[in-house]
Amino acid sequence: MLYMPAFCAIRFNKQFGDKYYALRAMGKPAKVAITAIMRKPIILANALIRDNRKWVKNRLINTDTPVNQTIWPLQ
Repeated sequence: MLYMPAFCAIRFNKQFGDKYYALRAMGKPAKVAITAIMRKPIILANALIRDNRKWVKNRLINTDTPVNQTIWPLQ
């Protein structure tokens, strides 16, 4: 259920894309890196609920442009 949203997050969210490509650069297989990206929003949501906080978009990161438009599908 989180596989396709992870692809979108990698492509359009700088933080998720950077994390994916860092994992791939360390030699992790693509499926392992995608699984790590699938897990990140779950951990974030759990932390927000646990601390009774609301989501605040990080305004320091420009998420208007995709991380890497040339790589699709992911390698």
